[in-house]
Amino acid sequence: MEAFNNSSKSLDICPYSCSFLGVTKLDCGYIAVLNELMILLNCMFSPVTALANALVLVAIYRHPTIHSPANILLAGLAFSDMIVGLFIEPVYIASLVSAMNNRVHLSCVLREFCYRANFFFTPFSFLVVVCISLERWLALHMRTKFQQMVTNRRIVKLLFIICVFCLFINSTWSWLPSTACFGIAFAGVTACLIINIAVYTNIFIVLRSCTLRLAPTSMSGDSRRSICSSTARFKKSVITALYIVFALCFCSFPYLVRNSLRVTIDYTVEMFITDHLTVSVLMTNSLINPFLYFWRNAGIRKASKTCSKKMLLTGFRRKNKVKHCCPNS
Repeated sequence: MEAFNNSSKSLDICPYSCSFLGVTKLDCGYIAVLNELMILLNCMFSPVTALANALVLVAIYRHPTIHSPANILLAGLAFSDMIVGLFIEPVYIASLVSAMNNRVHLSCVLREFCYRANFFFTPFSFLVVVCISLERWLALHMRTKFQQMVTNRRIVKLLFIICVFCLFINSTWSWLPSTACFGIAFAGVTACLIINIAVYTNIFIVLRSCTLRLAPTSMSGDSRRSICSSTARFKKSVITALYIVFALCFCSFPYLVRNSLRVTIDYTVEMFITDHLTVSVLMTNSLINPFLYFWRNAGIRKASKTCSKKMLLTGFRRKNKVKHCCPNS
């Protein structure tokens, strides 16, 4: 597919004419201001996104005590979010800068790369979030058999399968019309939402029934406190997973709705502005997720603090060592 086409470089025509967007000329005006704002925001968010998610990955990798199916799934999500901050956002910034400098060819190629990348990472995030929800559901219902059936090795294999599947979905962009691609995307998102709603509804019904069973005082005090404590921990992990689901839905739905409208509505200045705003909101999800982990997951929070202190101490010692070896430098 031809990623770009030549456009007019006159002052009243913006250099955002890319054939894969279905537009050849765009009458702009104040779009340059929006571009500068998007560049500024993404320049601030990109390094924070990459570093925060990298810290989550290092913390989970270096602390075997927090190696669990749930945390490995979070690590898979953190890895995709780190790639967004490390590569996708800088490429998006480069496309905006290229457009402002009237480098239409380069700008359109980079923009198409961003669209293709989002068509991989968005399904990946939704599928991993569904797996996180199902993992909590299985932990509730399988109980003693859970650790035998849901192992860390199997979770890693599952993440690999999800990657392969998302690559296949991404390849449909090349040989299917855009309407079919967006139809597949909406069908997948709808299925993920239905699964999440059903899973969390069942989990909270079961938790409520367990709470009602503990109401009688026939159980001994220690046993009662132990069960209540484990139930509270499990409920907290479920609520954490729900926060992740809400953050993903909040950030991705504007982008999905915008793309569905692209095939039915002419590409105007307003649609251009909406396009860039929804892409930026979508990538903001990669920034929100690691801070949700730090806030809600005590194991990841403690491990991240430990890793941060070790890295700071190591850097401080190396700096002092260089000063000691080279006092005159």
